[in-house]
Amino acid sequence: LARRTSHQAKLVVMIAAATATAILLSSFESTISSSNFDQTAYSVGADVRAAKLTYRSQWRIDQALSSIAEIDGVDSVSGATRASGIIRGVDGAIPVTILGLEPDELDGIAWIRDGVDTHATLELLDASVKLRGLPIPNNANWISAHIKPVVSMPDVGLVMKIADSTGRLHNLTIGTLAPKSSVGSSDKFECGVIPPPLEPDPNLSPEGEIELETPPTPEWCDIGVTLTTLRENLPADEPLTLEFLGFSRRPIERGDPPTPGSMYIDQIRAHSEYSSDLILDFRNSPDRHTVGGGYGDYDARVDDADDDGAIVSWAPPAFGTYRGIELSQPGVAHTVIGSKWIQEQGYEVGDHIEVSIADTELTVRIGGFTEHFPTLNPVTGPFVISSRDTVWKALALDSNAIGAPVNDIWISSSRLSNEGLVDEVRGTLVDAGVNAVNIRQQIGAVETAISNLESQSWRYILGFGYAVLIAVAIIGVVVHTVGGFSMRRVEFSVLRSLGLTKIQLTGMIIFESLTIILFAAFVGVAAGRTIALTTIPYLTGDDPADITPPMLLHTDWTILAYALTAFSVAVIANLAFIAFMAVTRSVHAEIRMGSR
Repeated sequence: LARRTSHQAKLVVMIAAATATAILLSSFESTISSSNFDQTAYSVGADVRAAKLTYRSQWRIDQALSSIAEIDGVDSVSGATRASGIIRGVDGAIPVTILGLEPDELDGIAWIRDGVDTHATLELLDASVKLRGLPIPNNANWISAHIKPVVSMPDVGLVMKIADSTGRLHNLTIGTLAPKSSVGSSDKFECGVIPPPLEPDPNLSPEGEIELETPPTPEWCDIGVTLTTLRENLPADEPLTLEFLGFSRRPIERGDPPTPGSMYIDQIRAHSEYSSDLILDFRNSPDRHTVGGGYGDYDARVDDADDDGAIVSWAPPAFGTYRGIELSQPGVAHTVIGSKWIQEQGYEVGDHIEVSIADTELTVRIGGFTEHFPTLNPVTGPFVISSRDTVWKALALDSNAIGAPVNDIWISSSRLSNEGLVDEVRGTLVDAGVNAVNIRQQIGAVETAISNLESQSWRYILGFGYAVLIAVAIIGVVVHTVGGFSMRRVEFSVLRSLGLTKIQLTGMIIFESLTIILFAAFVGVAAGRTIALTTIPYLTGDDPADITPPMLLHTDWTILAYALTAFSVAVIANLAFIAFMAVTRSVHAEIRMGSR
């Protein structure tokens, strides 16, 4: 074997080429069918997904989620928020798709496959701290802020947004920057209102004008609002969190245009009947202060005011919108998972990046990267995955919106083959007053396979290819081994004369042949899989870079086993014949023939 390497190399190349071709032929149809299924499942994202939902109130989507969870065969349900945004990067503004979800709910619902590690992405997102607001004690009946406006602004309201456990936001106007508490709370929080400045009488002559005094500066005082009405509409002991402190412009007929403003604030407190609890002390929260120039995420900024706590400044608020600051646990930032495109721009884990969602700019922290996630196609552009809290806050905190804008429902079901599930989900949404533009269900491998006509055509072509391949391989092995035996007859006779038994000689011949065949087959399998993964995507008619998720090689081992069996039978028969010839030849005759 060692003395005839060039002769044996021909056999290795021939068997390797035959094996690689067999792998390619047996992988074509199954790989394309599996890729079609994977692309459909990836675009749906779950067993069933209802997309582009619209509704008028938050309780409707809550009712829809509860009703869908009770459908027979539905295992679990999770709401998600899909939005469009912009990334402020080194190359300017880049459009981005933003998916807000609940990692603990979606794990087990979202589709998963090798190369699409959905579970790892959800674990990475779930490991980041949820950016929820400041907890309000359950026994609190009022909430107040200790403030001092820089100037009296009776047309500017001070608004707090409070979230319940479902994420629904409740807007409470605690007073105005006159300053004055809200209606019904003035007795609890008395605040001296600054009288409006005197205006000159236009009918007076210049000699008759009086000198106007500078209006007095507002003093520190508490303004607040009761929580009783809010708690009456919620379950008992419902946990509440303070999410936002903002400023609204009250519409005043023929009023002046909105202007920027500033206000000192040092404490926010929750009050019960006989005590009060400190929720936030701005004097001891330097990490809440805005860094850098300009306004912060919601067109407001917080700056240190030494003993006066902090001074909050805001841009002119438009009617129906708020300017303000998000309130959350100290030192915590919104965490997102970015696509590979973001990583390719030079960002690393832990970096901060600006994301704009519905005209609201947020500074978020990158917690990791992923190349693929169900329903998000990296070919169409970069994407960002975040918690649902991050998205709904960006969409709702600076507006009159009251809840988490769920516009996707992901459903896990054991009734995957039951087409009636989609109709039941659609009917449930309609009954709850929720409109769904699209409800999609994963379909099985039969529906995504190559059409029968196309499949039959390919089977005839592949069958012909297999027949030719097996015939050529068998003929090549037979010719090679017989020719090799003829060249080595004297060598075998010499080995016999030196004491090699018939069994040892037979074993040597079989060992040599099997070593060559197995080595060549191993090389052929590796080469065949590489060739198949390279060539099959082009045979689909699509650009391989546009196939999402990437195509995985699936080999039809049943067809390959039939071909391997036919080839093995021929090889074994040939080896048996060669071994028989080797042990039955006359040693003396072979040596005499070789000496001529």
